[in-house]
Amino acid sequence: MATILIVDDTPINLGVMVGHLEAQGYRVLVAQDGEEGLQRAELMRPDVILLDVMMPGPDGFEVCRRLKSRSSTREIPVIFMTSLTETRDKVAGFAAGAVDYVTKPLQPDEVMARIDTHLKLRVAQTQLQAQNNMLAMYREDLEEQVADRTAALHESNRRLQAEVAERERAEQQARRLNEELETRVAERTAQLSAANRELQAFDDLLAYARVGRAPVRAEPVTLEPLIRSIIEAYAARIAAAGATVEVRSPLAVPQGDAALMRQIVTNLLDNALSSHRPPVAPLIRLSAALEGNRVLLRVADNGAGITAAGRTRIFEAFERPQAGGQRANGVGLAIVAKAARLMGGEVAVESSAEGSTFSIRLPAAPANS
Repeated sequence: MATILIVDDTPINLGVMVGHLEAQGYRVLVAQDGEEGLQRAELMRPDVILLDVMMPGPDGFEVCRRLKSRSSTREIPVIFMTSLTETRDKVAGFAAGAVDYVTKPLQPDEVMARIDTHLKLRVAQTQLQAQNNMLAMYREDLEEQVADRTAALHESNRRLQAEVAERERAEQQARRLNEELETRVAERTAQLSAANRELQAFDDLLAYARVGRAPVRAEPVTLEPLIRSIIEAYAARIAAAGATVEVRSPLAVPQGDAALMRQIVTNLLDNALSSHRPPVAPLIRLSAALEGNRVLLRVADNGAGITAAGRTRIFEAFERPQAGGQRANGVGLAIVAKAARLMGGEVAVESSAEGSTFSIRLPAAPANS
């Protein structure tokens, strides 16, 4: 049952409207001046207020302004009852906060229709506000869930980075290379076993780098089984890239350290696979030929090539060729150069837009070995 407050100082008007409204099932409250109307509105919180404009004491405009200034009565619809018909009076009523007006003498059916309309509007507004409140609560809950999941993801990433950093901790070069390894994690998920072998090889290199002055062996190194074992370790990655690796036998036998030779071939194969030039399928050729008392080991690819400016620095630490001759952090080719020097050899590179060829010259093993 809706409650209607009528504020009017004319008993006849009150009697007529009270009778009609009660006959329609409304609960009716009355006040005969503005102050009484304000008190009843504050106390009873009616659903609609019918407010006379011309009354002793505060007039209807003032009463309406005071109703709208209070948070407890601000949302109650106010319909003015007035004999004033000038446009400026109507404008003043709306400016005071009224939602509608009816003119005297009152027509009960018109008053009933306007009351019914504003009651429906208020119900709709209440429902809309409730829906908005529910949406706001849902949005807050959703934002909280997103924040929690984001925090969990950040924590998971933090732990992963901490584990990798702990394993890779040794020197500044290892930390920089760790960034590159992290970017490859997503690509290598399907090739986890191959990635583990690469990581183990990297750990071996770190152990060698820490020793630094360990004696270098000088003995014949049979390249055929060594290269085949490296290609087998890279089988998953080679297949994923659609690459072809050709080994041109027979392979000459250099005099050197097998562990360093493994590092040289591994890093050159890795570099060749990384220089892939889509959509061209990677083709990598390995050969080792005898030239006098030296063995020339060559690894050629059909990748993007290296610019002339890039070739002057690729064997320095943290300089690595990329597609188009650009450089990125890495130590692979620097390791190749260092390993060759330790065995009394030298390294060189030839490159064009159709690919690169890396050449390693090493002492040849004695003929009777």
